[in-house]
Amino acid sequence: LVSTEVRQTRPAGVNLPTPEVVAATAEIIRTVSCLTAADLVVVVLTGGGSALLATPRAGVTLAEKIETTMRLAAAGADIRSLNAARRRLSAVKGGGLALASRAGRMLVLVLSDVVGDDLAVVASAPCLPDRMAAGAAFTTPGGCRVEHVLVGGNATAVAAAATAARRAGYRVTRAETVPGGPADEVGGRLADEGLALVAAAHGDGVPRAVIEGGESTVVVPREHGSGGRNQQTAVAALARLRGRVWPEELAVASIGTDGEDGPTDAAGGFVDAAVAAAARTLDVDAALARRDAHPLLAAAEGLIHTGPTGTNVADLRIVLARP
Repeated sequence: LVSTEVRQTRPAGVNLPTPEVVAATAEIIRTVSCLTAADLVVVVLTGGGSALLATPRAGVTLAEKIETTMRLAAAGADIRSLNAARRRLSAVKGGGLALASRAGRMLVLVLSDVVGDDLAVVASAPCLPDRMAAGAAFTTPGGCRVEHVLVGGNATAVAAAATAARRAGYRVTRAETVPGGPADEVGGRLADEGLALVAAAHGDGVPRAVIEGGESTVVVPREHGSGGRNQQTAVAALARLRGRVWPEELAVASIGTDGEDGPTDAAGGFVDAAVAAAARTLDVDAALARRDAHPLLAAAEGLIHTGPTGTNVADLRIVLARP
């Protein structure tokens, strides 16, 4: 008899652990600790898993852990820095789940949201103790043989998007996962690249596309609005061409593959000529400075809504140019 239980442990758009997450994690730990050498545990890890598996270390409260994470994120910390802190504050991350298991074998299937697919970072590595070689099979002191298998990541999403662009008739000039950077800089860079693509498309009549993956960062001021790194990237692209007419032939989009971007209902944002025209009467510079991208893009009809996708392999940024 096989039974499956699905639990809703956090609201959509809130990428932080909840008391329900802590309770579910405790039950998972109890389950794997009661198994025997004859048992196999299959663990599926995906980006965003840090918020869905949480047991604060002794002496640390859930509120303290959340506050630490939020402060680091607001200061512009990238996923590696965030998850390094999470591992130190958790009893289940940093290999805690694997060490609790008494099964004979644990197979960990990983969908990575980390550039470079470092298994010590994805979901804060609940099945990989810090002292173990990343990616190597190993046996815990309790006798559980643990093996990680990477089944997909940001490069998978980039490749799929590039294939779709080619089928739609675009010449893909660049398709790659890149290191993170400030969203303001990423958006400006993509706008500049988009202008070059438009000029090239005008030259030979061939539409062009750039597909880029990764995660940008945002430093949040004390007085701030609402949005996320993808929406901020889109507004930064819009701001780059301030004082100019946005080309009819150009579109720039930035999207979270999990369908969530910051504490909002959007997956990300896009800018095309229509969005840029609608934003002419809006204070783009203020929205950029206050990290208040969501209201601006909502007013200009530049938000992307997909709903939760059920997985997370970081972000996709897309630039399209047509003749």
